Amino acid sequence: MTLQQDAAALTLPAQVTLDTLNDERLRVREAIAVVIFAAEGFIVAEAPELSECGDGRSSAEAIADLQDCIADLYWTLEEKQDHLAAGLQAVWEVLQGKVARR
Repeated sequence: MTLQQDAAALTLPAQVTLDTLNDERLRVREAIAVVIFAAEGFIVAEAPELSECGDGRSSAEAIADLQDCIADLYWTLEEKQDHLAAGLQAVWEVLQGKVARR
């Protein structure tokens, strides 16, 4: 299942892939695996390989929030890449394989 399908029609938990971000300066090189599930009254969209998640009142909101979070993560890690601890360096390496500047 991909994001082109109607996020509102998902049966939870669900697995989708992100192939776009909400930042025109970035492009997705390789689809990002996402798990969508309900938790504490919210819908959560999680990208496990990036240790990043977004949430919302619907699957569509959670996915949009995750797209924003991944873009923010990219810019933050790029800016601080020379000073990252080992765990964040590993995330940065994965993220660079998935996302690039346009």
